[in-house]
Amino acid sequence: MTDPDTSPLLDKEGKRFVQSAVGSMLYYSRAIDHPLLVALNEIALDQSNPTQKTKQKGKQLLDYLTTCPDAIIRYHASDMIVNVESDAAYLVLPVARSRVGG
Repeated sequence: MTDPDTSPLLDKEGKRFVQSAVGSMLYYSRAIDHPLLVALNEIALDQSNPTQKTKQKGKQLLDYLTTCPDAIIRYHASDMIVNVESDAAYLVLPVARSRVGG
């Protein structure tokens, strides 16, 4: 498990920056660069109460996108059969809770 983030909270302008960056990168990652979703999810979990560390992670991700702008999606025919589990990420997040009461 990761250590808790003890860096200072951001002001309104910093919070707006993090939310804006997450929103714009979310569109790009869903459309083109799917592996980006993993890192973006970690930042998005903290965007309601962002800290200096959250902002640093967002800037690092923006720097990555700036230096590696040529993401390409390639599709190839395959004989693979895909089986889908509907809740595969169940209780894997740091503050995850069960949705079932009782």
